[in-house]
Amino acid sequence: MPDDKTTLPIEARIKKWRGSRAGRVEVTASHVLFYCNRLVGKPQIRLEIEGSRVIASEAVEAGRDKRISIHYQGSDGVELVEEIVLIEPEQADALCQALRQFSERREEERKAKEAEEEGRRKEEERKAIELREAYALAVWHAADLLWAIGRLAFDLVQTARVGKWEETRQQYTVLWPLVERLKKEMGLDITGTLERFAESISGRNGEETFAQTAAFLDLVSTGLQDNKPVRSEWESIDVAKEGIKPAWAHLAYLFLFGLSCGEARLCFETGDWVGLEKDVANVARCGVVLFEKFGMDLGQDISGLGDAAGKRQVETVAILQKLEQKVTAETRSHVANNGGAGKKDATLS
Repeated sequence: MPDDKTTLPIEARIKKWRGSRAGRVEVTASHVLFYCNRLVGKPQIRLEIEGSRVIASEAVEAGRDKRISIHYQGSDGVELVEEIVLIEPEQADALCQALRQFSERREEERKAKEAEEEGRRKEEERKAIELREAYALAVWHAADLLWAIGRLAFDLVQTARVGKWEETRQQYTVLWPLVERLKKEMGLDITGTLERFAESISGRNGEETFAQTAAFLDLVSTGLQDNKPVRSEWESIDVAKEGIKPAWAHLAYLFLFGLSCGEARLCFETGDWVGLEKDVANVARCGVVLFEKFGMDLGQDISGLGDAAGKRQVETVAILQKLEQKVTAETRSHVANNGGAGKKDATLS
């Protein structure tokens, strides 16, 4: 808007404009108005330009006249020009000053809008980073939780196998809060299955404890197949485009890797060589995913496992335990370091 020193409206009589030879131009606080005289009646508005659309103006000598060019933005966004010649050239300076203030205000508004858009863009980027950070950390927390549940379940089976029922009960007690976390953090409710453990453990029924553990682990594994992030906004993250690894969908492979390691140990100890071969194959297959998505380089140990298991060597169990220890260390490390949150590849934290 023109400043306080400018008296509005400002008028100037038109000598020539668009073929008309009589009229006036008026600059108000918000518009530029072009009037044409009529033979009868008041002058008629022929053109009305919003001040916010004025881009620039200039006055040039045209003989004894002054020609003013007004550049403005049309309704379709295309720049247009109106040229007028005034009857009184001395009015040109005041008119151009008012028009110039429109264009200056337009420029100020443009800069303010750009600053606002930049601020909005930065805020959106900040929120997107925070969302990725929370997602990446949640994936690693889920990985650590699932891994702990799988390991504890197989430890429970091992103590039940050798009749250490007091340890089995303690492990069962520790398992409960982990399963409750599973419900809260991943939406998997398998507490009903866990409740049935108590009776078999109290009765020191080994076979029933094994069956209940197998059913429990199978429910977790099945639940992971279609499991979605608990926060709906995480589903909008394009993990492939963002390059975020690991993603929620990769958790099932981590859990299967743990199951296969635990089952392979049991198969070796019970002489189930067919089952051992199957589990070792699963370890190798899931190991590729753990390397590519979780950044865990287990290739050398997995290769050694294949050789030892194929020859039924006692080193098989030691290698399986080493693999489990490495994954445990990796998941705990990433949780401690916030999962590499906010980085394109969370495994590089």
